[in-house]
Amino acid sequence: MSPQHYNVLYYGDTNPATIHVSELQPNVTESILLDIFKATGSIYNIRIIQDPDSGTNTTAYITYQDSQDAKRAQMDLNRYPIFGRPCHITQSLPKPTTTPTTILLISNLSTLNLEQIQKHFSTYGPIHSCYWLHNHQHKALIQFADPTSADRALQTTHQIDSTTHLHVRPYEPESTFRKIIMTNIDVQPNSTTQLKLLCETVGEVVWIRLERFGHHYRHAVIKYRHPNQARRALIELWGRLLNGQRVLVVKAPPDHVVFVSVSRVPSDWREEDLRTVFHGVKVVSVHWAPCSRSALFAFETGEAAAMAVMAVQHVLVVRMARPEHPWAVWLQQVQASPIYDALCRACRALVSYSVDIQKQILAERLYPLVLERVPEFDQHVTWILLEQMSILETLVLIHDLNWLTDKIQEIMYSVLTMQQQRIQPIPI
Repeated sequence: MSPQHYNVLYYGDTNPATIHVSELQPNVTESILLDIFKATGSIYNIRIIQDPDSGTNTTAYITYQDSQDAKRAQMDLNRYPIFGRPCHITQSLPKPTTTPTTILLISNLSTLNLEQIQKHFSTYGPIHSCYWLHNHQHKALIQFADPTSADRALQTTHQIDSTTHLHVRPYEPESTFRKIIMTNIDVQPNSTTQLKLLCETVGEVVWIRLERFGHHYRHAVIKYRHPNQARRALIELWGRLLNGQRVLVVKAPPDHVVFVSVSRVPSDWREEDLRTVFHGVKVVSVHWAPCSRSALFAFETGEAAAMAVMAVQHVLVVRMARPEHPWAVWLQQVQASPIYDALCRACRALVSYSVDIQKQILAERLYPLVLERVPEFDQHVTWILLEQMSILETLVLIHDLNWLTDKIQEIMYSVLTMQQQRIQPIPI
């Protein structure tokens, strides 16, 4: 990602990685791909390969400076439409397999000792060891003899008594994260030195990315050189003063997430009120900055973030945090459309359902419109549209009948062309 887009103060070492992009139109160029894919990271190289047999299928190999940016591109841009055709993205190398965990982190243990903890969890399978986490009397680690026993414990609710409910999750070693999010800050764009110095009191910083609200930065993502430095930052930087504000520090969510910025939150609102507004939307994490009445919401995909913006903008000032993200660009374009308000109302009605139910609802609304236009191919064309289009694009199709007609004509042309090719007589 370019520094001017992401407000990166400085960079460190990175590991290149390549993605494979297929299902491209033949008129796609390197500059077009660069404009789209640079939103997820700094690009080393783009190589386009034409299919010499058909002339209609194009693939590309895009190499990123950082492997995490390549993973983010696959998450955010897979099925993203380029010239009306959704692209398909895979990693150029197979992903490593993960090993099932046998170690669980148990928290909320204020009234239990190790013997009681081990006795409770031994009902799920044999236990190798049980000990306090870093001499912390409210968190413990339990290592089971096999992953099946650990999985049984994970799938169960652990209500010890009327006042004690244990929290159980897989243990993530410290080596699995090096990034933190610092919120509740108030930093002017021309005075970031104090923030940098504060972060470096616990270790070597690789880069800092800042999120602007109005004329000031309110949130920062910090990447440290070593995992133990990030862990120290979680403990030692929490509550430290920066420009008169006590900062809040949490572990950063996974790299592929997409952030949505919320500002001008009513003064009587709390974090619970914000979560209520986003009810039904799959939120990865929430990072609240009380001093500026703002927050960062993290979502799994760019489309989910765009849908969340459209669903809640009637009650909050909300936007995607990175305006150069492809789904943020799409959102800016559709905001100028006369159907935008109708799309927002549709998003509010859809977000409380799962993706499968959303697709079913859209299919029920799309099918009658297709039936009116091509009754002889109604089911076939509806299926193709639902396969080709994302949920938000399908919503636009339903509300923009001119675009729907154009898409149906495009599909019918392809279908009829294929049928003509099949009935051509074989030359003797």
